[in-house]
Amino acid sequence: MGSLTLLRHVESTWSVEHRFTGASDVPITPDGADAALALAPMIAALRIDTAYVSGLLRARQTLDIVLRELERSDLPVIVEPRLNERAFGTLEGMEKGAAEERFGKQALSRWRSSFVEAPPDGESLQETASRTQPVVFENLLPAVQRGENVLVVAHGDSLKTIIMMLEELSPETVLSLKLQPGEFVFYVVSENGSIERRLSPPVSVSSD
Repeated sequence: MGSLTLLRHVESTWSVEHRFTGASDVPITPDGADAALALAPMIAALRIDTAYVSGLLRARQTLDIVLRELERSDLPVIVEPRLNERAFGTLEGMEKGAAEERFGKQALSRWRSSFVEAPPDGESLQETASRTQPVVFENLLPAVQRGENVLVVAHGDSLKTIIMMLEELSPETVLSLKLQPGEFVFYVVSENGSIERRLSPPVSVSSD
């Protein structure tokens, strides 16, 4: 029986500064590095065969710290840019209070709570799903169904689109799902060959 673990990267510098991060490439914080170390025993217990990681630094640093702690330099790692976080366009790098002053609370709420609407020069969640979907159906699911244990280290919104596909969630339902930095969702193959969630992350108000 194979498994699929979806892990959100640990705390990043712009998250601490309350800035929109999106597709911008920022590092993790020292506290984030400590959190990544704490994840190592959980990852070890999963007996991972292959890891997929987004092309962004905060995800790669999270995975690198875990693998160094576990002395797993031998683990196959696929860097997959299609797993990168949803792009927030003009909002990226802006402090969230300043963004609200510039664009208005209503517009920000609409961009962040809509499946189809995107911020200026950014991506909608629907567009993000269109690039993560091939990774799910061409790479992740076939590997799990072959009996492999696969780890994916990515981002809040990109992981939401994967969860949406695996669990066949509606756009309205997936919009309410939030993953904390360093939290994960774990799936296994059921007896009938479908994917079942076994562990659920707590709900939070945190977002990339």
